[in-house]
Amino acid sequence: MLRRTAILLLGLAVAVAGLVLPYAAGPASIDAGPGAGPGAGLPAGPGAGAPAGPGFGYAVQQQTCVDDVGISNIFMGDGSNGNFLLDPPDYPTDTLSPISIYYDAANHSCKDVTVKVEMRGTVSNALIYNDDEGDTCSNECTIPAGETKYGGFLWDLSRHPATSSEAVVATITVKAPAGFSDADASNNSATSTDTINILAAASATPTPTPTPTPEPVTDVALTAVTVPESAVIIGETAAIGVTVANRGNVAAANIALELYVGDDESASATGAIASIAVGASATATLSWVTAGNDPGTHSLRVDATVDGDANTADNSRTASVSLRKPQVDVGFTGSISAPE
Repeated sequence: MLRRTAILLLGLAVAVAGLVLPYAAGPASIDAGPGAGPGAGLPAGPGAGAPAGPGFGYAVQQQTCVDDVGISNIFMGDGSNGNFLLDPPDYPTDTLSPISIYYDAANHSCKDVTVKVEMRGTVSNALIYNDDEGDTCSNECTIPAGETKYGGFLWDLSRHPATSSEAVVATITVKAPAGFSDADASNNSATSTDTINILAAASATPTPTPTPTPEPVTDVALTAVTVPESAVIIGETAAIGVTVANRGNVAAANIALELYVGDDESASATGAIASIAVGASATATLSWVTAGNDPGTHSLRVDATVDGDANTADNSRTASVSLRKPQVDVGFTGSISAPE
């Protein structure tokens, strides 16, 4: 009787050891076999892998850690439109960007890792810049072992080239710890399925510079003096032609004309032009009565004057006129008789 009781107690002790000792084990796991009872799947303790006692069906597997990071679930949202993109998704570069980019950065390894997520446009290959100071991995972040970082930031469209159907491709790289060897590079990049059209900023319509109103300028110029080609008989009236141009920016009115002969201080003939439009010219004729002048060549000076003339240096011109005495025609009306 005592021997039978001892055998039963020994079997019970073995069974208890199969439950208690595996629970204190290190990084290993237990798979329950067929007919496993309560406690199946508990971590294995010392003695894992030993033959199971009566009534137990546990198989022990050792866990392994693999270096691996990945990125997934990348998409864009328009915060000003309930996180839905516009239809069509046209976004100009000269307005405040409402586009946010979201992604999941996962650390599948058994150690903390520091990563950086770089984003580029799929069409332009241009780097996408962050428009805020949010807690994102674009400037590096640390992800604890076995955890996932949910990132997101505003896309600075003002620094991106104009592009149609631009999607976003995100790439994750490990910065620390040293010696991290990513076992699965296939999940290091992810591309958004949605796209946007980035429109060039509209050219601002320049404000026209008002043309300043010029100050009124009066300026006439005596441009020509014409005289008779042949000598004028003293006593006759010589016609002296005068041409005056308006070089100012306002109409010239009441232009006075004066003809001087030689060193005379008094004008020998006068005239006037009523008005000359801007940029136009006008002519007049001065009548010089030559009676009382000596025969020969005489120097003439014609002056044109107008009130407020800004430049009087071009208001005079000279010319020469030849005068000659009239021919004497002697007639004989009597008769001559021969001497007898």
